[in-house]
Amino acid sequence: MTATLPQRKIKFAEKEVTRLHDDFEEWKQDHEALERDCWPWENLIRRANGIFKELGSLAASLERDALNGVVEYNEEIDSLLSTCYESWTEVALDMQPEVCRLMRTYHEVDGAEEFLANLEEGQALVGGHTIGETLLPTADLSVLARGNPRPELYGS
Repeated sequence: MTATLPQRKIKFAEKEVTRLHDDFEEWKQDHEALERDCWPWENLIRRANGIFKELGSLAASLERDALNGVVEYNEEIDSLLSTCYESWTEVALDMQPEVCRLMRTYHEVDGAEEFLANLEEGQALVGGHTIGETLLPTADLSVLARGNPRPELYGS
C-alpha cells in the first residue's frame, strides 16, 4: 500500500523529532561545550518550533479537508499524528529546563518564547505530562523560564 501524503509528512516529522532527540542527547553528553554558546541551543529551539509548526499545519489541513468533504476522516492518520505530537512533546519537555536556564542567563534566546508556547500547546494536545511524579501545570512553563514560581513543587 502506498503511503498517502499525510502519512509521508507524518513520517518525515517523526524522523525530525528523532533527529532532534538524538541531537539533544548528544548535547547532554557534551553540555559543557554548548553551555558556553547559546547559538547551538537556538538552533535546537528553531528546529523544534519548525517541527511543531509543520505538525500544526498538517493537522489543520487534514481537519479542513475532512470538514469540507475532500477526504474522509482516517483514524490511522489521526493516530500517527497524535503519536508524533506526543513524541515532540516528550522531547520538548526534556529540553525545557535548559531553555528556561538559557532565558534566565541570556534573557534573549531566539525562539524560546515560541518554544514555550508550543510546549504548552503540545501538552494540552496530549493531555499534559508528568515530570517526576508531579503534573506540571502548563501555565507555569513560561514563568519557570524566569525563575521558579513554586519551589515546593519543582525544587530550588
